[in-house]
Amino acid sequence: MPSSQGKNVLQYSQTYSCVVTKLHPKHFLGAIIDNIARQFSNAAKTYDNAAHLEQEVGIRLLERLNNLNFTPNRILDLGCGTGHFIPQLQTKYNQASIIGLDFAKGMLKFATKHSVCLEADATKLPFANASIDLIFCNCCIPHLPDPERLFTEVKRVLTTHGLFVFTTYGPETLSELGFQGHWPDMHVTGDLLLRLGFVDPVVDNEVISFNYSDATDLYLDLQETGAFIIEDIDSINTSQAISVNYEIVYGLAWSAKDSRLQNKNLDTFYIEVTR
Repeated sequence: MPSSQGKNVLQYSQTYSCVVTKLHPKHFLGAIIDNIARQFSNAAKTYDNAAHLEQEVGIRLLERLNNLNFTPNRILDLGCGTGHFIPQLQTKYNQASIIGLDFAKGMLKFATKHSVCLEADATKLPFANASIDLIFCNCCIPHLPDPERLFTEVKRVLTTHGLFVFTTYGPETLSELGFQGHWPDMHVTGDLLLRLGFVDPVVDNEVISFNYSDATDLYLDLQETGAFIIEDIDSINTSQAISVNYEIVYGLAWSAKDSRLQNKNLDTFYIEVTR
């Protein structure tokens, strides 16, 4: 298991012979979502043991809810994966109804142990307008081709006083592996929230460094979360240590106060089904 800490971005010049292939190229087509979902499903059994970053960041995201005077009745864990944070959300909001959603069927086999869960595309949420009070979205956005579509759907399903909290990657993430600039700057994310009509968005960032004594462990973690395909992993020089950095962007935004979208006296999840 790697050690982690937040600090300034480090540059790591060592070159490794393995090839890291990201699952979502910029020319991503909608049909490829099925392939990504399959990749994450295949990693479901190894995900929790490898998702050191996702678990650390999710804890920090939850802590940002502590000082809010906010009591949601209906919560969506968007991109819930194996459902790791559903019990923690339930503990924090013990009167709330919580539902998990992910596009990876294999992940949901684990998540359903904690709550009702749906297999669905995060950019096509199967909920009625203004039906969710809190949307918790941890490390889901980096794996989607079009964050704007997700944010638009989030805005649609949030209640009038609903809250959206999320984490994503910034441009310095995995720069040591050649991914510098692959993900948008936090200001781009903040501008997008404003343009879509979210109220009082707050976006900030930090760099979390993971230090591995064995480079193979890094690549195994990347692969066993389902987020990356590692080619020629056996060719890595395992005698060398490596440090990598993740620029984590945290976001918090309230929904637009549009009474036309508010469902009154809503006490269950409304799911729109097209036959």
